[in-house]
Amino acid sequence: MSPGWIIFAELTLVLGLALFFGFRELRNLRRYDRERAEAAKKQSTESRHPEGEHGLDDR
Repeated sequence: MSPGWIIFAELTLVLGLALFFGFRELRNLRRYDRERAEAAKKQSTESRHPEGEHGLDDR
C-alpha cells in the first residue's frame, strides 16, 4: 500500500471513531437530561401533594 492510502485509512478510522463516540455521548446526554427532567417533575408533583395531605380534613 502506498503511504497515501495508509494515511487516508488512519484518518478515516480516527474520524469515524470520533463521530461514533461523539454521537453516542450526545444521545446519552439527551437521555440523562430527559431522566433528570422527569425526576424533577415527579419531585415537584410530590412536594405539592405530599402523602396524606390532599386538602381533606383527616378528622
